Amino acid sequence: MKKTGILMVALLIAASLFTGCGVAGAVATEFSENQGGSVPPRMMTVTEGSASETLPAENGTLLSVDAEVIALRDAGLSAEEVSFLRVREEYEKGTCRYEVELSTALWQYEYEILAESGRILEKSAERKLPPSASGGGPIAKESALSAVLSHAGIDRSEVTSLFIELDRDKRSTCYEIEFRVGGDRYEYETDAMTGEILEYEIKYKA
Repeated sequence: MKKTGILMVALLIAASLFTGCGVAGAVATEFSENQGGSVPPRMMTVTEGSASETLPAENGTLLSVDAEVIALRDAGLSAEEVSFLRVREEYEKGTCRYEVELSTALWQYEYEILAESGRILEKSAERKLPPSASGGGPIAKESALSAVLSHAGIDRSEVTSLFIELDRDKRSTCYEIEFRVGGDRYEYETDAMTGEILEYEIKYKA
């Protein structure tokens, strides 16, 4: 009986370490700049668009640490560059999703990732600090668009429903750029003087 009790405690501890959708009492994982997480040795194929790669998983469903890996890889970041990271489980119409928030010294990122496949459903980022001031007038609209398309990895020929507007307020002048690629929707805001990206949001077709 005593051995059985010890075994149950061990199982509960293991469940709390490797939480994921479908695990009762699963909680959000979070670390600050002094903490981090490791990826357990499980494998599954994660897809985004036409690309695919092998990532950890358990029973065909991602765990919270796997969602962290997907977000970091997509943002092109290492764990050492991240000062804050939080993963939360969310259920929508019976589907489990992970909401991942992470910060660096310059950017704040948010991701929504489908637990079943690891597919990124939505992502956004916002620059924390404004770019260096630049004299002169706004850059051309096409120059701002070129910078956005380069960041998104998209060819101009793929773009539909393009909208570009120069927005002036008391604090700054920026370009608001919106477009679609297939069923995916892109929204960007760039500094009109330098062309630097200030924030963006991408919603992928379900």
